[in-house]
Amino acid sequence: MGRDGRRSARVAGLRLPLVVLLLVTALAGCSAGRSGSDSGSAGSLPAVEQQADGSDGSVAEIGSSAEEAADQAAADSRGTGEVTQQVVVTGEASVRASDPVAALAELTATVGDLGGSVASSTTDTDGNSPSAWATVRVPAARYQELLDSLPQLGTVISTSTSTEDVGQQVADLDARIEALGASVSRLRTLIDEASSTKDLLEAESQLTSRQAELDSLRAQRTYLADQVTLSTLSVSLLAERVVDDPGASVWQRSWEAFLGALRGIGVGLVWALPWLVVTAVVLGAVVLGNRLAARRRVDDGAPPGPGAEPAPAPVADSGGGETPTGGRDTGDDEGAARGTGRAEGRSSAHGEE
Repeated sequence: MGRDGRRSARVAGLRLPLVVLLLVTALAGCSAGRSGSDSGSAGSLPAVEQQADGSDGSVAEIGSSAEEAADQAAADSRGTGEVTQQVVVTGEASVRASDPVAALAELTATVGDLGGSVASSTTDTDGNSPSAWATVRVPAARYQELLDSLPQLGTVISTSTSTEDVGQQVADLDARIEALGASVSRLRTLIDEASSTKDLLEAESQLTSRQAELDSLRAQRTYLADQVTLSTLSVSLLAERVVDDPGASVWQRSWEAFLGALRGIGVGLVWALPWLVVTAVVLGAVVLGNRLAARRRVDDGAPPGPGAEPAPAPVADSGGGETPTGGRDTGDDEGAARGTGRAEGRSSAHGEE
């Protein structure tokens, strides 16, 4: 029993160092694996950074990646949900005033006091109903003050106001502008570091395209910012309606209508007077020319014109023939001579008696 006990103790004493050795070996292997993986990650990191930096990519790839980055940035801005509200306010109003032109001057002064300006204006003083139109812009915070001042111009007929939130559009534009700005900066660096003419020309072409797109986005962003900052109101200024006097008699109304008709006829004659004068001159010239032409034909012995008297018809003679106009037949001449002789004989006989 003693020997067996001592042998068991020795075996137990040898097992413990073996277990410890195995544990140490296992721990050493794990630490080596970790260090290898860390070194592999560290070795791959510069390559990833270099690829992200785009130094090994072509200029076309950089351009396409810039577009993708801009689209992704816009999508991210929509996905975050953190969009600042930016409202564009526009409105219309119609006012009936006794003097629209004077009301327009008063509106211009009011807009100036509110820190705004008149974008455009039009006046129409032709006719019995003058009118005026204006498009004014004031700071968004003072838009309501402008609406409250309209009753000072006259009777407010109608007003309308519409709003539009462009916060999402502004966020998208900002994201695209940022992404394209980074692309433009990178392309400029590539132009400075270009080693061949081909790379230089390709980079300049991409830069021109990206810069134009960037400028367009910045212009849109500036326009939206202006629309948000200044509210717009379109105002129509109309003349007051003339109401007939209910106490006026029928005679007075008819007389006024008659005077109005005379004024209309007078205006029509004034408009037609130049045409009447031209027409009279032309007709007079035509008539005078016809008369002068007829007089010349008569003086030259030419046949008379259409307005002259027709020639007498030919006279038939006793033999059944015709004699020309202005001629005498021989028989007629003899008969006339005999009649003359008989008349003379009778007169001499009476004288002897």
